[in-house]
Amino acid sequence: RMKEIFSGTVVQVKPGERYRRVDMSDDHSFFIYEINPGCQEDYDRLIQSLKERDLLPHHLLHTWTVAGDFFTGDSLETQVQMAVYSVYYLSRALLKVKAELGEGIPFIYFYPTHQEFMHNPGYAAAAAVNGFTRTVQLETGTFAYKTIGIDMASFTSNNHYLEIIIPIFLYETKGEDQEQTNRN
Repeated sequence: RMKEIFSGTVVQVKPGERYRRVDMSDDHSFFIYEINPGCQEDYDRLIQSLKERDLLPHHLLHTWTVAGDFFTGDSLETQVQMAVYSVYYLSRALLKVKAELGEGIPFIYFYPTHQEFMHNPGYAAAAAVNGFTRTVQLETGTFAYKTIGIDMASFTSNNHYLEIIIPIFLYETKGEDQEQTNRN
């Protein structure tokens, strides 16, 4: 689905048990990886692998907190790993290759805002990313973070969120036709 939307190279990263490359298209324009959301080493291995393939991101889209069963099936520990640690560990891994990245890489983070989820402890973790990203942006200048709340009530299915967030992502990144990295 992501390859249909974006031109260039797309790297999709999914939460999993451990770091591994899951799939690659025949033309090497689409890659799927899995990483353990709570393991810094997996993020480091991912970024090293992307660097070796000359695929360091030009844009980042983080959707782990609006995809799947983040609020209904995941434990609080998993919610914090997927909401907070994932952004922290990815930012740390990318800062290790800062010289190759340049400045102001768009990093768009989506989190759910529907009232039904406001009392879930995972919501606080997802919303707290805003403060963290502002600090990193001020300190490093490497990323142009944006945290965007999405009303989950408008999703009719698990994958419907893409139809809502992709236009927002394209608008926020000015619709540039460059390589995309999707965290899904």
